[in-house]
Amino acid sequence: NLKLDIRILVLPDHPTPIKLMTHTANEVPFVIYQNGEPGVGGRVQGYNEKEIRKSKIRIKDGYKLLNLLLANN
Repeated sequence: NLKLDIRILVLPDHPTPIKLMTHTANEVPFVIYQNGEPGVGGRVQGYNEKEIRKSKIRIKDGYKLLNLLLANN
């Protein structure tokens, strides 16, 4: 049995809310999958604008997101 520490980061290059149907300067939503666990920030029910707003994690500088992905949680 091979046990791997797998993390996958999913995010768009910019937010495009369905309601507006155009790019905005809003925060970019992201989700981190981690070996079937809720991952960073807790469990959400889906990857959409409503669910992502429930997360308490906010990252102002995009390059810091890589630190979060690679951190030992």
